[in-house]
Amino acid sequence: MTECPQCRKRGDTINNLQRLLREKNEKLDALHYVWCSGGCEGGVHRFSDEELTPEIVAEAIRNTDRMVKWFVARAGRDFYEPRRKSDGSLGCTMEEIEEAWKQAKARLCDD
Repeated sequence: MTECPQCRKRGDTINNLQRLLREKNEKLDALHYVWCSGGCEGGVHRFSDEELTPEIVAEAIRNTDRMVKWFVARAGRDFYEPRRKSDGSLGCTMEEIEEAWKQAKARLCDD
């Protein structure tokens, strides 16, 4: 039986989407994406055989800590940079910057 052109095109589209999804999932595995936090067998590295080691977890914690610090620092910078005066001074008080940092930290906890 001969395959119709539309069926072939749909099949090619499905194969391409499956390939792209596999690539995305492999990239998430490389980032040690946590699919399930309940300790189930497929909670991490669903698409690879890599073992999740204490060293990998420690590095993830260090990186997350740096990400939080960056986020909070960026929030402070976003607050004071628009207020900066032509002479280079901040144009706001340290208390106002600290309040912006506190608000940024609070936004991190709003889930």
